[in-house]
Amino acid sequence: MITSDTISMTKSDIHKIGDLIKITARKCSDKVQPKIKVGQLFKILGIRNLKSGATGLSVQLSGTKRKYKINSDSFSWVITTIGEIQKETFKVMMENDEKRLNMVLSPDEKGMMAVTPLIIYQLAWEYAMDVVRMCADNKISLLRNTTREIRKLRDEYYYFVKHDLDFAHQQRVIDKTLELKKTFNCDLTLMYYTISNIWLKYHPDWPYTQIRVTAIMVQIIISICDVHNHYMDILLKEKLGGYRQSKRIPIMEKLSNLMDVIHGESNKMRFKDYNLDNAIRVVSKKILSIEYTFNEVQ
Repeated sequence: MITSDTISMTKSDIHKIGDLIKITARKCSDKVQPKIKVGQLFKILGIRNLKSGATGLSVQLSGTKRKYKINSDSFSWVITTIGEIQKETFKVMMENDEKRLNMVLSPDEKGMMAVTPLIIYQLAWEYAMDVVRMCADNKISLLRNTTREIRKLRDEYYYFVKHDLDFAHQQRVIDKTLELKKTFNCDLTLMYYTISNIWLKYHPDWPYTQIRVTAIMVQIIISICDVHNHYMDILLKEKLGGYRQSKRIPIMEKLSNLMDVIHGESNKMRFKDYNLDNAIRVVSKKILSIEYTFNEVQ
């Protein structure tokens, strides 16, 4: 009868000197070659076929100078690679980190870490799609490729998110975002007009002010999530020790870059304005003060 062990051993003809193998099972007594353990990694130094039909290997324990001779009658193994080992190690580390986080974080803290960034990013996408619609309404042909890229990027973002949230939970995030937008409409509107006043001061004759100002709104909201993630880094340091530095996810970085194309402003220092800083501070503080427990999107 052919078993999975038989199949793995019939691959002996593809063994090569220098390959890495991982021991997956012991078929012999623990007293036979007791120093060889399941899970250990070995580098193949030599290959031979035994009279019993088994595959014999001369191997060296990874990371040491110790050498052994093993055979497929006594052990099962699989050929592996450094990349596969790194991937498996990373998966275990992530699982361990998740267990530790569940132990030390409160439901509110888990919500701040898992839910709040999704809601802030969704708010950025709401304004980004306003930009796309306004470009279409005004038939701005020069930005047709850019708006097409934004739509494509939005699809990539939702594909990225659905690895963690199914459709119902994604819709819940959207609902919470629209609720937030309605609740803080006055503050968001004040921020919009503050940006608009600065824009008109430097570019009074440029067309499509509303589109350009909304594009800058998108970038500011993305930066608010950067601030939030920095606070979460500090929280993790307090809870777990050590320090990580969060990075903006590439999709949102690309969206911010596309907004540069939309508004066309190359001198960002013009927007270092007290009134705008204050408006951003108010919006940021209110968004980050809302408590979304993890269960709210479950």
